[in-house]
Amino acid sequence: MLWNLANLGPSQFATFIATFNADNNQETVGSVANKPRNYESMISGPMQAQVSAMAKELREEIREKMEEVTEKLEEMKEEMRRNSSHVAPVRVTGPRVRAQRPPARERGYTPRADLWFFLRDHGEDMGRWDGKPTSALAAWVRELKERNTNPGGSTKMKVASTSHDQAARYYRSEDMSDPCEGTSIMYAEERNNDRC
Repeated sequence: MLWNLANLGPSQFATFIATFNADNNQETVGSVANKPRNYESMISGPMQAQVSAMAKELREEIREKMEEVTEKLEEMKEEMRRNSSHVAPVRVTGPRVRAQRPPARERGYTPRADLWFFLRDHGEDMGRWDGKPTSALAAWVRELKERNTNPGGSTKMKVASTSHDQAARYYRSEDMSDPCEGTSIMYAEERNNDRC
């Protein structure tokens, strides 16, 4: 029957069917289907065993490495604790600390530029004051103010403006506050009296 089937079908089927001998035990469909299953079990069994063995080895190695890292970390922490007890605390100076100080004018300091312009406006040789400390400039400004003070009362001196768009400012001589600030010690009444 197989020979008849082989002769009826295409040539490629004929060679396949010809491999089955009618004299030999004929294989059933079930036995042919079992051959790949048997082959798979022969291959996959040992392979699965090898894979699971390697996975177990890797898990062991990872666990050992984690223990080593944990031990080293604990040693480093302990060493840092020992070293930190010998270190003196450091004073932090940052923007927050500096911001707590009041500005220079509130602390009673006159900006150097204001003193400089005051001396220049009073005819001082500014080359003489180059490189001198601000305290020396402030002392000379105070001395100039004291020289111009009249014993009969308050006098005022006219100071030329440093910018072209501002009018001249008037200052009381005995006023020892910032000589170039001007807004707090300007007297409109005295200026009006001078114009009359």
